[in-house]
Amino acid sequence: MMILLLPFILNSTTNLFSQNKDRVMKNHAIALLIFGEPGSTRNALAEEKYKKLAEHLIERGFTVDSVLYNDTISDKLAKDLPRYNVILVWVNPIEQQGDRKILDALLTNLSAQ
Repeated sequence: MMILLLPFILNSTTNLFSQNKDRVMKNHAIALLIFGEPGSTRNALAEEKYKKLAEHLIERGFTVDSVLYNDTISDKLAKDLPRYNVILVWVNPIEQQGDRKILDALLTNLSAQ
């Protein structure tokens, strides 16, 4: 499993896979992990800043899901996230007056699997 921590938003995804179009592995699952309050209906696939990236990956045959992160559901995520081949992480718990301890532990454990 590959976990990418992305502290910035890609402005253009046009060249993301252009050099290796024929080598991109099909049918791999990618999670776009974004922050969400419990019960939130946030969806990275519909939000403007993630939409182009998601569309680009889907066009190339990847399965892409929006996954909400919150410290309160980290145990559930620890069970659900291993089914993904790649997790793209756009979460900054510090913005929500939190810290990174739970998120870092989750990502460390996932990357060790």
